[in-house]
Amino acid sequence: MYTLMRGLFKPIGMIFYRLKVVGIENIPPAGAAILAANHGSIKDPVFVAIAVKRRINFLGKDQLFKTKISKWFFDSLGVLPVKRDNNDIAVLRASLRALKQESLLGIFPQGTRVDKGEASQAKTGVALLAVKSHCPIVPITIDATYRLFGRNRLIIHKPYYPSSDKSYEEISDEVMKIIENGDRI
Repeated sequence: MYTLMRGLFKPIGMIFYRLKVVGIENIPPAGAAILAANHGSIKDPVFVAIAVKRRINFLGKDQLFKTKISKWFFDSLGVLPVKRDNNDIAVLRASLRALKQESLLGIFPQGTRVDKGEASQAKTGVALLAVKSHCPIVPITIDATYRLFGRNRLIIHKPYYPSSDKSYEEISDEVMKIIENGDRI
């Protein structure tokens, strides 16, 4: 299902949304990595998925899985449900399992959609997953109007390797600074 959906949406994103991708060479060709992007629209996971050739397991809010059809659909895309109102051990285990299998894990460190220019702080999950899995974090800046024929860019930064002597908060803040400053490149 993932390959089918990516194939359907890639021409739409590249032609009608004029999605420009900068830094695609920063995505590891193999092995595990965490793709961490800002989140301003429901279109963000689609933009990232069509830009990156490798399959990505995204984290998504558990409300996406409410009906049998939506559960089947998001399961078939490899989306891992997250209960945002508490520390979700199940999604932590599933995420670490995906990374152990050398997958790409897509995560939006802010935990929810945030309008451009609005202040937000990253949750520490991205740092915790990177430190526990010993995987790099690839920060991605989504600089988009989200309009047809608008200015829509993905800036994929060099992998960030977290230091084990930093706190999860420090690592998450550093990743968000890279993401937030990315549109100035």
